Amino acid sequence: MRRLVAGLGLVTALLTACPRLTGGDDALLIGRLFGDPVAGCVWIGGPMHGVEVDWPSFYDIDVERIRVSGPGGFVAQEGDWFRMGGGIRPDITVTPACAATEGQDGMWDPHGIDFFGDERPPAEFGGA
Repeated sequence: MRRLVAGLGLVTALLTACPRLTGGDDALLIGRLFGDPVAGCVWIGGPMHGVEVDWPSFYDIDVERIRVSGPGGFVAQEGDWFRMGGGIRPDITVTPACAATEGQDGMWDPHGIDFFGDERPPAEFGGA
C-alpha cells in the first residue's frame, strides 16, 4: 500500500493495489477542489498540488470559476471537499500546462464521488 500526501495533507490517495488501466475501486482520493483557469485544469488536493480527475460525462467543469456541476446543478466550488474511489489511468493524459499535476502519470478515474462542501470528511468516510 502506498500513501500520497500533497500540500498540507489536503489530498490523500490510498492505493491498495498497483495503478491499473481499467476501472475499479482500489484506491481512495480525499481532497479539496482547486484549479488554474489559465492552464485550464482543476484538481483534487491542495492549492498548489493535486490529482487531476477525469470527471464522468454527466459532470460539467467550469475551469474559469473553478466549479463542478452535476445532473442536479451546482455541486462544488473551489475549496470544497471531495472523496472518491478509483485510481490513476495512465492512458488518460493530464492537462500539459497544469503545474499542479506535474509528475502525475495519468488522470484519476473516479468511482463513487462523495461531496462534503466546506467540511473535511469525517473519519468514518476516510477523512483525518
